[in-house]
Amino acid sequence: MFFLYWNYKKKTPNKQDYINTEYNLPVTIGKICSDNNVQNFTYISSLGASSKKTNLYLKNKGMAEEELRKLNFKKFIVIRPSFLIGKRIEERLGEKIGIFAMKCISPFLVGDLKKYKSINAEIVAKSMINISNSEIQSGVFEPPQLLRIGRE
Repeated sequence: MFFLYWNYKKKTPNKQDYINTEYNLPVTIGKICSDNNVQNFTYISSLGASSKKTNLYLKNKGMAEEELRKLNFKKFIVIRPSFLIGKRIEERLGEKIGIFAMKCISPFLVGDLKKYKSINAEIVAKSMINISNSEIQSGVFEPPQLLRIGRE
């Protein structure tokens, strides 16, 4: 969580700008979609998202999930990946350190902690496509499900 906070402070020092990006923007897009009779909506959130969290990133993600859910899409999917690994356009020191740290500790994350292992962005993308093309009408998908669905 330190890396999420550090990147937020570095890239968006103005708290309101951050809230606009992580909460207001997805909710506004959701409302526009709902108002235009879009039936299916997939939202990429974050593992641990909850409106009850004190961490600004996780709180905004959780609040956005709640507001989007109220829009009553016929198909509403929430994707909650853990730490994403993969190619990035922008090099960030905090993310590099996070990726290295996650690779080191991932073998020790077993049982209930397994969902905190880093996940490849390509697997998440494949999971989203497979879920979108499936008969699933709603649900929250976290890393264990994303790994399974992304490999199908």
